[in-house]
Amino acid sequence: MKKRIFALMTAVVLVLALGSTLAFSVENRVIDEAGIFTQEEIAQLESLAEKYSAACGLELMIVTKESTGSMSADWYAGEEFRKAGVTDGALMLLDMEDRYAWLSGTGRGAQLLPDETMELLLDLIYGKLKRDDFAGAAEAFLKEAQVEARRASGELMFPRMSLVAWLVCLGIPLIAAGGFCIWVVRDYQFRDVQYEYPCRQLGRVELSQSQDIFLGKTVTSRTIQRSSSSRSGGSRSSGGRSGAGRHF
Repeated sequence: MKKRIFALMTAVVLVLALGSTLAFSVENRVIDEAGIFTQEEIAQLESLAEKYSAACGLELMIVTKESTGSMSADWYAGEEFRKAGVTDGALMLLDMEDRYAWLSGTGRGAQLLPDETMELLLDLIYGKLKRDDFAGAAEAFLKEAQVEARRASGELMFPRMSLVAWLVCLGIPLIAAGGFCIWVVRDYQFRDVQYEYPCRQLGRVELSQSQDIFLGKTVTSRTIQRSSSSRSGGSRSSGGRSGAGRHF
C-alpha cells in the first residue's frame, strides 16, 4: 500500500514538474539571441505576446538571431516551435546578418494565418523593419497576427476601427447620398403628369416579306486526347506550417 501511495505521489510530482517546464518555455515568447531589444522592450513584448496569445488562442512568439548560417529561416522557425513545445502558434523570426524577416505559423496557426495572410502581415511591418524599429515591428506583428487569426476564426466580422474612422466611413456616403436625393427632387420637381402618344397620327407600320434559303451544312469533328498527367502548384503551407519572408 505504501509503495502504491509513493508511486502515485511521484507521478503527481513528475506531472507537475513537466507542466511547469512546459509553461515556462511557452511563457518565454520573446527570444532575443541577437540582442536587438532593451530589457524594457522585452518586458513590454512579453506582456503583449501573452495578452494577444490568450486573445486568439495561438502561441505568438518573437525570435531574433545573429545569423541562421546555412540553415533556412523556415527550419529555424520549426526548431523554435519544437523547443517551446508549441503545436498551434505563429512567430516572427529576424535574421540580423542577412536582414531577413520570416513569419511562420504551425498547426492551427498555419490554418488561420496562411501564406497570403503572412504576406499581408509582412507588408504591415515592413516599414518599421526598414527604419530599424524592431520593437515596433514585433509589436505590430503580435497585434495584427491576433487580429487576423480572430477574423479567420469568425470571432471578428469587421476590421477594428476607431469611432472617428467609422463616422468618416459611414457619414460621408450618407451625406453624399442625401445631398444627391435633395438635388434630384429640387431640380426635377416631380409632378403627376400623364402623357399620351398620338399613335394614330404619328404611328406607321410597314410589313415586308422575307425568305430563308438553306444552302448547306458542314460538320467538322475532332477528338481531343485527355492528358493523363495533372499539374498542381506548390505551397509553402505543406508540412503543417505556413510562412512568408522578405529582406529588409
